Amino acid sequence: MIAAWVVFVLVTSRVLTTGARFAHGLAAAARRPTRFVWLGAMILSAAWPLVAVALAGVARTFPDLAGRWGTAEPRYVALIVSALPDSGVARWLETALLAAWAAASAILFGRLAMNTMVAHRWRRALPLAVVDGVLVRMSADAGPALAGLLHMEVVLPTWVQELDAPTQRLVVGHELAHRDARDPWLLWSAAVLTALVPWNPLLWWQAGRLRLAIESDCDARVLRRGVRRSQYARLLLDIAERMVVVPRLAPALVSGATHLEHRIAAMAHGATRVSPWRRVLYALAIAASVSFALVLRAPELPRALTPERSDVFAPSPATFVPLRYDARGRPAPAPGTSIERAVRILVEPRREVR
Repeated sequence: MIAAWVVFVLVTSRVLTTGARFAHGLAAAARRPTRFVWLGAMILSAAWPLVAVALAGVARTFPDLAGRWGTAEPRYVALIVSALPDSGVARWLETALLAAWAAASAILFGRLAMNTMVAHRWRRALPLAVVDGVLVRMSADAGPALAGLLHMEVVLPTWVQELDAPTQRLVVGHELAHRDARDPWLLWSAAVLTALVPWNPLLWWQAGRLRLAIESDCDARVLRRGVRRSQYARLLLDIAERMVVVPRLAPALVSGATHLEHRIAAMAHGATRVSPWRRVLYALAIAASVSFALVLRAPELPRALTPERSDVFAPSPATFVPLRYDARGRPAPAPGTSIERAVRILVEPRREVR
């Protein structure tokens, strides 16, 4: 059953990813922030399978209430039912897979906590300097980037001091735009979500798109301040040649050649106008993706997460004893039952006390 549940998670994540891609295009066409699109896709991809399982449990527990919602009978994906029967996976294999899942999540959470502590100590050890009137930390081999979650500080490489004043102002302004938008918190949330479901490759892909969207949104905010696109793109290319990206720093001004190419392309397309028909098509595609995700119903939980017996909470058959009726038509419980006295008190007329 765990194999069927994994396939359901992957299918749901793929549908949500498709909808997020169209939502990204719609937000970009409307010149709106795109980073929240991918953050929402990650939250839904990580949480929706659990919500679907909970809804399926409610439907089985309260069939009358579920019937009003049209979910009295859980609907399964045909591929899951036909190709992955319940008897095809042994219970010990389900337990082993769940144990591996827990171990991977524990490792990722431990790594995240360790990187946070190491980054805090490393940042506190960096010397302070003033660049363009802003107090920053200077590093010999890292940056430009932000460091810290509560007290986000700008970390600049020492070679930034060799640039002219307008370029320094542009570099510092980009990092301050990240700090004003609290972008490190979004990246930290993405790290937590991927640690919760580390075996979902689509969730990791969404995290990469979230990082790119964070940088693209920040580029758009900087360009709205009156910076020329050609000047800003040239700055990105110059910094990419000698920038060192350190894993403990995020977000960084430049994060890879592929991301840089997408960011420059996004800046070029930002000046073009998107037709209303294309926006309508994006909206219809988003609605279709969400509707298809709602149609899918999760299978039952893996047997390793369920009790050994399905009748653990079922009452004992001996508790329900059929009542007999006397000549007057009154219920007469069988002698020796545990409810004889209770039925006698309820059925027999109360005697008057004289």
